[in-house]
Amino acid sequence: MPTPFIYNRKIDQLEGKRAKVYTRKDSPYKGEIFSGSGGIPCLGTDKNGDDIDGVTFTPESGGGLIFIEDDIEEIEFID
Repeated sequence: MPTPFIYNRKIDQLEGKRAKVYTRKDSPYKGEIFSGSGGIPCLGTDKNGDDIDGVTFTPESGGGLIFIEDDIEEIEFID
């Protein structure tokens, strides 16, 4: 029987889920906390200006964000 695919990256776990996202203090979001919904995979930009994997995020306050793995300190999922 094949082993099920396990999501180890935070950006993968966030896809399509409601969550509170705690960002890292050294990220562009400077430690802010966002509540909202994870969206779909996309490209984000790292500190070197390189395109890397990311995920869209729609905060409850409106607008839209793109998180890369290095932006996220912790995720708290909301039922």
